[in-house]
Amino acid sequence: MAKLINISGVTEERMTAGEKRVASRLEAFMSNECLVWYDIPVGRKNRHPDFVIIDPENGLVFLEVKDWTVHTLHQVNHEQVILETNGILKSEINPLVQVRRYACDTVNALPANPCLRQNDGQYKGRLNLA
Repeated sequence: MAKLINISGVTEERMTAGEKRVASRLEAFMSNECLVWYDIPVGRKNRHPDFVIIDPENGLVFLEVKDWTVHTLHQVNHEQVILETNGILKSEINPLVQVRRYACDTVNALPANPCLRQNDGQYKGRLNLA
């Protein structure tokens, strides 16, 4: 069972139905070694992914939850998703693009912390990934 770090009654009130389902499944089915945060700011731009997971086997994982149904999807491409609700088309950023931005922002911000940088050698000053 994963540990949900910052989910409280107040936090749950803000969560969508889909986010609540995902939180419940993450807690129930992920390893005890996994840590899960909900809606925390990441990177220098303080973007807010729905979930950030630290998993010893898979590393840092970002999840963006959408409460869409297959019936509302009008068109999907690499950059955007066009939804149709009540005959109205609305364009949204593709969630894959969204989570990639979260990951890149985070990886670019981490080297600012001296504890996370290589101290010597060929990669001095860069993020220590080992």
